[in-house]
Amino acid sequence: MLPFGPRLLVGGTFNQESSNGLPARALVAWDGMAISSLGLGAGEVRDIYSRDLADGSGNYELIVCRAAAPHVMRATVNPTAEPFQPTLVSMGPTTGASQLFGTVNTVERFNNEFYVGGEFAASKHPATLGRNHIARWTGTGWVQVLNGVDLPVHALKAYSGALYLGGEFSSANNGAVPAVRMARWNG
Repeated sequence: MLPFGPRLLVGGTFNQESSNGLPARALVAWDGMAISSLGLGAGEVRDIYSRDLADGSGNYELIVCRAAAPHVMRATVNPTAEPFQPTLVSMGPTTGASQLFGTVNTVERFNNEFYVGGEFAASKHPATLGRNHIARWTGTGWVQVLNGVDLPVHALKAYSGALYLGGEFSSANNGAVPAVRMARWNG
């Protein structure tokens, strides 16, 4: 869930009728009176992130992490716009070596760059190129962060000059660093 202007955005796995007559699947907006579909379609939403673009427009960048492809989607939207209908597009290629293969559980901004964590690994798909459960957005595609961690990442948080990871893993950087369920990376 994410408070977003006068609305609460809710992501998950559900399928119901919304107040605007569209099927409410995966991502909806609640304005205190009615649920509105955001037209995302089927698939589970795992995390929602927003940041003020700070350009005087009142617009925010909205990023959605999903279990289904495309795994990371983004939109630029004004949270008070009426009607509220952000157009989410894939963040990154959907084919080729710099795409993500697998569920993306979480997104965080650290050192002015976006990072995602999830259940994607080179062992599951060779084209993932070492993006073992954590990846950084370059502006055009996803790249590895060191050698990642050995098992899925479920949480990312930027705090006090470092990026913290939480998940099922027991080691980082291709087994070189013990990291039982939590790791810290200072970039």
